[in-house]
Amino acid sequence: MKDLTVNTLRAIVQWSTLLSFAVFRNQFAAGMIVRSIGGVMIVLGIILAILSRVTLGQAFTSSLSPQGFVKEGIYSRLRHPMYAGGVLLYVGVGILFQSIIGLVLTGLLVLPLLVYSAIEEERQMLEKFGEEYIDYRKNTIL
Repeated sequence: MKDLTVNTLRAIVQWSTLLSFAVFRNQFAAGMIVRSIGGVMIVLGIILAILSRVTLGQAFTSSLSPQGFVKEGIYSRLRHPMYAGGVLLYVGVGILFQSIIGLVLTGLLVLPLLVYSAIEEERQMLEKFGEEYIDYRKNTIL
């Protein structure tokens, strides 16, 4: 039930934030360089998400309950590359669309939801994998 609630909330927050980018665009002036930075952030976010998904393979789940312990590929450096990719993507879209409201919603809604998800996953990984996960955390960031 907790996973269903979190996944539903996550979908509502993410889709409403994405919609806000389109509805509330051009709220600040941004030159080509700034918009290009937003575009690069979007591409990096998508690449991180795809690499994360591919690396997880069978261990991928949309729930907060980990299905396995992956330490290879992008996970050898970052503990939560999919969430990091999501942050890059949302901030990049906000910059590209020049949406103050979208960026504020990202900071107030999307970011806390991703942080909560990461904390919950960390808690469960510690329960399931104990010392092995503690050692893994010492060698990774995020």
